[in-house]
This record gives sequence, C-alpha cells and structure tokens, in this order.
Amino acid sequence: MSKSKTSSLYTTPAGEPARTVDEWAEHFKNKNWYEIVTEMPTPSYLFGLVTPEGGPKPDWRYVKLKNNKVLDMRHVLVMGMKYGVVMGVLVELGQYIFEPTSANQKQDYYSNWLGASFLKYLRKNVESFKPPRTVADGFKIERRLTEHFRKFAEVTVVK
Repeated sequence: MSKSKTSSLYTTPAGEPARTVDEWAEHFKNKNWYEIVTEMPTPSYLFGLVTPEGGPKPDWRYVKLKNNKVLDMRHVLVMGMKYGVVMGVLVELGQYIFEPTSANQKQDYYSNWLGASFLKYLRKNVESFKPPRTVADGFKIERRLTEHFRKFAEVTVVK
C-alpha cells in the first residue's frame, strides 16, 4: 500500500477507511498496546530491520479526529509512542531511499508527534505508565489504552 505523492492531513491513502476515535476505541477495547500494534500478521521493516509491530489492520489503521485531521495509528502507536519524534523524522528521511512514495508525508509527521504526546499524557495521568514502572510495563499491562486515547483526543488541543 503506497501513499500518493501529495500529502494531506485530511485524507487516507486511496480506498482506506477512516474511523472515528470512538469507533476505534470500541474496536480495540480491552486490548493493550502490543496486541494492537501486532494485529497485522506480517512484520514491517525499519531500515532493513524486521519489527513485529505492523500496526492495526488496514480497516482500523486510520482515525479521523473531530477537527477532521486523519491519523495513521501505526505512526501514533509505533513510531510516536515507541520510537519518538526524532526517530520518526529519521525514518521518513530513510524512506527517500527505501520507499520514496511513502516518504515525507505530513500525516506521518503529525501522527508521530501525536503519538509522542499521547505517551507523555499517559506518563502523567495513568498509574501503569508512571515511574518506577517502565514504559514497556505499561504497554504490556494497560488494557484500557483505547479509553485513555479517547480521553486524550478530547482534551488535547490538536494542531
């Protein structure tokens, strides 16, 4: 699935559905981060390294916010939450070489930023993500992740 050369924060790649935050949260209710990001049966590749976090299946990968911007939840959950914004930028730059049609998409940068912001929100507001627990512990045990995302999307000023 390749993205078009024109990048938009308000559309999905051709033919991909965008769910509301509420639909997405209900669909993944009672699943933890790892269960959501490994829903895709095939591994994805990050600079030639195999990673099991293929993200949600295509029918549930995109979420439309109330401001009509569309998130790529693979970028929110994997790049933004696990690797961070800086690594997300490096991956986008690397895609110029390995996957040029997917490189430098506004939606990917925005989704990476929102994922990192969501992790910051979790660390501040959710006990299982607070130190001394590690983020990995939170990812493994927190089964209300989608409810937290729903609250985060409501209270966050989404640029």
